[in-house]
Amino acid sequence: MALAMASKVFHLTNRPELLAQICYQIARSCIPQGGLRRRYSSTIDHFEGTGLAQMWLLRGRKDKAVINLESMRKLRPEHPFGLRLLSALYQSHRSLKKLQQAIAMLGGDYDSLILLAQIYEQMKLWRKTISSYQQANQVCSRQGLTVPVELIHNLGNALMKNKHPQQAIHTFDQALARENDYVEDPFM
Repeated sequence: MALAMASKVFHLTNRPELLAQICYQIARSCIPQGGLRRRYSSTIDHFEGTGLAQMWLLRGRKDKAVINLESMRKLRPEHPFGLRLLSALYQSHRSLKKLQQAIAMLGGDYDSLILLAQIYEQMKLWRKTISSYQQANQVCSRQGLTVPVELIHNLGNALMKNKHPQQAIHTFDQALARENDYVEDPFM
């Protein structure tokens, strides 16, 4: 019953976060029984890409997760959650070729821009790091969301590494002013 409902929701939603969670739950419940291919053959590739990849990651098998996500990428190249997850796994490889592949996959949403900035930071490409953090800041602002203080701190660090101390100080001042908003009195 629950699997039938999850399958129905899978076909009705277009939210990547919800799709990933549904895939994980269906794959988790069907794989031990060997029923995944039998019951969900129309969406098996998606389950293998995200749900199984998440299961492999929970078991500490990054290599198997990468294989699943790469096969999903061939079938659904526009799936943002799968691309971000694969890019994050490529980032952990620390090879230049994998980092360049990760950069090529990422889009312009907030999470992708943050991951892109982290990859550029790892490659010590400070101008691109700064640009990615600034774009993530703009995405947050356009959506009417509060820019996380961590993003402002990371932008300040990147500005320092790129030898822009005055801009970095200004950015850190913004972060400090924002942190005062979050301080709560524990005795109230």
